[in-house]
Amino acid sequence: MTPQRRAPHSTRRSTRERVARPSQRRRQRQQTVGVALIVLVTMCGAGGAFWRFVTARDAVRIDPHTLCPDAPRGYVIILLDVSDALNNVQRAAVRNELSGVEEEINTYDRVRIFVIGSATRGDLPTALFDRCKPPSGRDASGLTQNPLHIHERWQTEYQQPLEAALEAVDRKDGSSESPLMQLIQATAVSAFPGRSVIVPRRLVVVSDFLQNTKDYSQYGASAPRFDDFERNPISRKLHTDLGGVDVKMLYLRRDGQSHIQTSAHLEFWKRFFTWSGVSAGHLTIVPIEG
Repeated sequence: MTPQRRAPHSTRRSTRERVARPSQRRRQRQQTVGVALIVLVTMCGAGGAFWRFVTARDAVRIDPHTLCPDAPRGYVIILLDVSDALNNVQRAAVRNELSGVEEEINTYDRVRIFVIGSATRGDLPTALFDRCKPPSGRDASGLTQNPLHIHERWQTEYQQPLEAALEAVDRKDGSSESPLMQLIQATAVSAFPGRSVIVPRRLVVVSDFLQNTKDYSQYGASAPRFDDFERNPISRKLHTDLGGVDVKMLYLRRDGQSHIQTSAHLEFWKRFFTWSGVSAGHLTIVPIEG
């Protein structure tokens, strides 16, 4: 009996299988590439959305003149009394203290410096310096920001002008009057925002704290007493609200005024600021000897 020949049929089937398999592999590769492209496009879209989110989060609307955002995060007011010259020891001590104050200023705090001189009559003069502290670039993200550009702007537009303004402590104005209380009052009224704005406030006063106006003067044979001042009708005109303000007194000792600048004089000003609403623990006194 002659055996059936199936080899040709098997050969034809294996040939069809060999032809079909490459086609299937191509379709599988195309599907894989398609899925990869979809994943890549999705990731790019998500990455772009994340980038827009990060840059929008980091962006702060800034006034080009004051470097301030719409709402400064805090206020630092520095009053410099240059009615009498500082000696070299005092000048160095004051500059050191003010450098410490500057280091404590936070990003986007508004810093204003006023100089008390002969032209001052109780209203705040034009600010010698009025800018917000911008980011220094130290903590800038290299992914979304340019740290070098940020630091250069901080240096040229904030730090250098601030240093120049603080050099005002070297001036000698020669004023016969010192309306310090009026200027503190004006600061509370016009330099700080309204009480409805809840932000940190700091007042730094560089002065000998010898109030001297026609209405009220602390020059005399002995240190003034706060009780006498409070009974004086002028005290009602000079009363102000410094609630919520941190006050730092850089108390300049003056030659020839040791009979006035006693511990009783310091006590007068402690009570003055407490009377004005400065809370306990929010007043710092730094005597500047010389």
